[in-house]
Amino acid sequence: MKRIMPYLLTSLFTFTCGIVVSVLFLWQGHPKEKHPAPPVIAQTPAPAEVKIPEPVPQIVFGGGKLKLVSEEVKLKSESLQYDVSVRYPQITGTDALHIQRLNRRMKELATKEYAWMIYPSKEDLLYYRQKWPEAFNELSIDYEVTLATDSMLSIYFVGYSYGIGAATSVQYSYTVNYDLVSHKELGLSELFARRSGYLEFISDYCIEQLEKHKYGDYLFRANLAPKAANFDSWNVTRNGVRFNFDGCEAFACAAGPQTVEIPFSKIRSILSPRAVDFADLVRR
Repeated sequence: MKRIMPYLLTSLFTFTCGIVVSVLFLWQGHPKEKHPAPPVIAQTPAPAEVKIPEPVPQIVFGGGKLKLVSEEVKLKSESLQYDVSVRYPQITGTDALHIQRLNRRMKELATKEYAWMIYPSKEDLLYYRQKWPEAFNELSIDYEVTLATDSMLSIYFVGYSYGIGAATSVQYSYTVNYDLVSHKELGLSELFARRSGYLEFISDYCIEQLEKHKYGDYLFRANLAPKAANFDSWNVTRNGVRFNFDGCEAFACAAGPQTVEIPFSKIRSILSPRAVDFADLVRR
């Protein structure tokens, strides 16, 4: 009997442990089967929403003899992965040689921007098809006429370009300021008297105005230093000279493009004699 008791106790203990383990197993549930994580699929970045000026109405100027009309280019290719929408101005109403040259200049400024898109290299096209088969290189260009009189034509071009694989589109601008009397495109320096310190004045004025912006504490002052390259996008209006700062130039990119207009009354004392006459004419 003494020999049997240890075996009975051992069996009872083993049986009890088995019941406890089974209950715990059922209470906790079966261990979850581990599956490998799904592969990460590269997503094509969506181009940022672009904003372009409102449609440009037909403009008559130059003593009623000249008319500014829009030319449009719309190109799209599924196989070469590009989508282009470009609008630029052309002047009609005369066969004058200087107007023909100006028309060519404005057309070339707009159309040269998409040449790289419609003629991709074999290497680039292979890269697009392998990495971004659903994406397109995109370009959108439009324009705004800030002034059109008998003596001056000033046009602001704004572009939004998206390259396949980029995180967002890029905004940029350029301008044409054409003197219809002297038959030439004007540079900013030609508006001001020599040794007038005009760049310092422009820099100080633009900084003062942009500091009033809600992001004024984060102004990129280095991009507003008195250097000609910092103020190469400018237009003449009936009220003064407008300076255009593309997105990411004055503030962080999220703030978007900015403009600062300096009234003629503020800069009259440093204008060149020709510009003073011109300012008086455009304000009539």
